[in-house]
This record gives sequence, C-alpha cells and structure tokens, in this order.
Amino acid sequence: MTEYLPNTHLPMIEKHIPTIDIEAKPEVIDSLFKEYGGPHISLFLPIRNDGVEVQQNAQILRELIEEARASLEIFGMQVSHVSNFIAPLQYFVDNPQSLRQEAASLAFLLDGHALRRIRLDYEAPAFCCVDERFAMKPLLPIMQLNPTFTALCLNQGGMQVYRGVRGNLTSVDVEGMPNTIEEVAEFDDPEKTLQNHSATRTSRSHATGSTPVSGFHGHGMPDTYKDDLKKRFIQAVAVAIESFLADKKDPLVVFGVAGNLGQFKQVNAASQRVYHYVEHDASRWDASRLSQESVALLKLDIDRQVSAALDEVEAAVGRGEDISGITECALAAATGRLERVFIAKDEQVHGRCDLDRMQVLYDEKSGRLGKTDLLDYIAYETYRHGGSAMAVSKDRLPNGRRAIAVGRF
Repeated sequence: MTEYLPNTHLPMIEKHIPTIDIEAKPEVIDSLFKEYGGPHISLFLPIRNDGVEVQQNAQILRELIEEARASLEIFGMQVSHVSNFIAPLQYFVDNPQSLRQEAASLAFLLDGHALRRIRLDYEAPAFCCVDERFAMKPLLPIMQLNPTFTALCLNQGGMQVYRGVRGNLTSVDVEGMPNTIEEVAEFDDPEKTLQNHSATRTSRSHATGSTPVSGFHGHGMPDTYKDDLKKRFIQAVAVAIESFLADKKDPLVVFGVAGNLGQFKQVNAASQRVYHYVEHDASRWDASRLSQESVALLKLDIDRQVSAALDEVEAAVGRGEDISGITECALAAATGRLERVFIAKDEQVHGRCDLDRMQVLYDEKSGRLGKTDLLDYIAYETYRHGGSAMAVSKDRLPNGRRAIAVGRF
C-alpha cells in the first residue's frame, strides 16, 4: 500500500457519488480490477434475511465503514473529506431495509466515481479493504471456475429455459421447444380434443417461468389421451433442449414438479449429458434465486475441478517445479511468471512487494488497518498478467503453505 499524502492524492470529493448495481459477471468485474490509483474501498457483507439476525446487517456494515474511515485517516485524508467520501455507504446503514436482498452477500466497491453494489450468490465473510485498487480475493469465485450452465424449469403449468453463469442467468428461447401442451395438441385429430381450451396465458415478459400448460376439461377426452399428450410434450421439450445443448458443454439443472420431472428423467435416461434434478416448482423464483439454487448443485462439479487443479500443483511439487511461499509467489506474480496460483482464503498476511529491490517487506504490527494483504496482491498480479488464481482454505494447500503456484517455464 502506498501511503497517501494529505491533499496530494486525495482531493476533496464534493460531487455526488452515484450508487450503481452491477452484475456479478467476469467481464464486469475484470473491468473494475483494471482501475488503479487513489482510494478504493472494498466492503463485503454477508446478508441475513431471517428473524432478529436481519438487524445484524446494518450493524456489521457500520463497523466495516468505521474501519474504512480509520484506514482513510491513516493514509492522510482529512476527516472532513473522509465523511464526504464514505457518505454513499452510510446511506445503507441509515436505511437498513435496503440491505434485505435475495443474495447471500453484498459487495460494496467505492471510489471517487461511483459506489458499485454487487449481489453475490455465495457467502463472503465480513471484510474491509482500503487500497489503490479493489480487493480481489473475495471476488475470485466469480472470476475463476464459473461454468456456463443451463437451467430448465418444468413448473406446474409452464416451462422456461435460462442460460448463463453464476449470478447472471438470462431467459433464452430454444428452437423447436413447445411452450405449452396446446402447441403439441394442435396437430392432433380435433375429435380427441373436443373441449380443449387454453388457460389464460401470461407473457414471459410479465412473469418468470409462467408460460402455462393448457387446461383440458369436459367429456370426450380420455385420461389416456391427456397422459399421452403430456408425455409427448415432455418428450418434445427434452429433444429441443438436447439439440440446443448439442454444441455446448453446459451442465443442465432441471427444476420441476414431481410428475414432470419423473417423465423427463424417463425420456432422457439414455442421455450422456450431466443432469442435476431439483423437485421444486420454481415458477416464483427470479433469475437470481435460480442461479443460487443451481450453483449449490453445481458446487460438487466445481469442487472436483478445484481438486483436479490442486492435484496438478501437488504433482509439480513432486517434480520440484512449484513456486511456494508468499515471498516467492509475490515476486513471481508481479513479474508475470505465474500460470496458476492457489492462495489461502482464510488467511491475511500484511506487507508490500518492493520490485526495485526484488524483496517482500512484511508488516508484523498488530491490526490490519491501512495494510495490504499480500495474498490478495498475489492473486491480483497473477490475474493481471494472464494467469489464474483460486482461493481455498489453508488446510487444502500442500505443505501447509499459504500460497503455492505453478510457474511459466
């Protein structure tokens, strides 16, 4: 961390700083990491939405803001300037209802231009960082091992398809997929559907996953025909989704009521694709909730990928080709020599990297105010130079290291 001199790097901020909601997309987060210079505040807040725990949201945020305030003062910002700078954050403490979100955590990223708020579908521990750039370590789940997936909702009375990545699912149209049973019945003998009429149809643009299956009533339509029609509807959906995913590697998460889900499983029994099934009518879930529930299922696949990457690092250790330790990793990352690095997500090591002297200086003083976490620095520099960084618990890293990497040879 570079110490700021009063009135040198921190001019008084008198303009209104807007609050912007941004999507948890790799390309959006990537653009933020490219910003550098001047004070950048990164706050991460786990969200509680139940019972008395709701009150903790504002209290924890207040404590994080006070930590940010103290850090800015340490770096030489005048007290009157500090209050003005952090005012956009204070709004959320004064209006605690604004912290009730369909999200596991919130990230607040503040600089002299804007306060960005990001809804995260994973729990990030409460954390404050003031530096010349935004903190990277808590955002690594967005940047790395963030597979594209497809979600199919076979709800009671409708279906919908979404595709995207963690925290950013969008509705998609699938060629050849029927939206309703009515569309399948159109080509049948009209004598079979004497009193077939459609239920009120709600546009996709008006409600998530609410394209209703037609209602069938009256005499002249035996239950065997209705059962056959539903089966053909599910079969048509299965064929269309398989065709849609034919040139993609997406895992497919299927939400549905028991009857629909059971028939879909039967139809797709021979498929080679990875399917994840959830017996639930997701018609009332928005895209954010669908993403959260889907990623919870995909976590096992993601963990397997992390384990495979760790195995590669351990193999490199066995060959003596690893770069281990904070000092070695920090210098190698800053000079673009790391291909992949693992850091301990549950540790902080304070200090700075002096590239002029090619050394790392550690700050052993107690407290973290105004200090740079070298593990975050390693992740940032690795990513900035085109490598990849992953954060795991320290007990998963080889040889008790807090940073270990495979270099570019």
